Amino acid sequence: MNALVVFCGIVPDCLGVNIDHDCTLETHAQVTAGVTIAGGCQIKQMAFIGSGATLVPGVIVGKYAQVAAQSLVSKSVEPYTLVAGSPARFVRALVKPS
Repeated sequence: MNALVVFCGIVPDCLGVNIDHDCTLETHAQVTAGVTIAGGCQIKQMAFIGSGATLVPGVIVGKYAQVAAQSLVSKSVEPYTLVAGSPARFVRALVKPS
């Protein structure tokens, strides 16, 4: 596995997380139980991936973006965005921290 992980959080007691090759998890990204991240994905700073979510190859989850539990992410997620569903769709914009 050639994943680059820098100060990210794999939630304690987190079972069944699968992170494929060539993935990048940036500072303070959070991944919860049952998540599958395919090859070439990038999880940017402070992004959150909910339980059981699946990211297909090459997806980029932007800064502070949130992926809801059980979502299937087939397209990149813009920064400060909440997505949910299968396939994941835009739910709402998130407030940028000041």
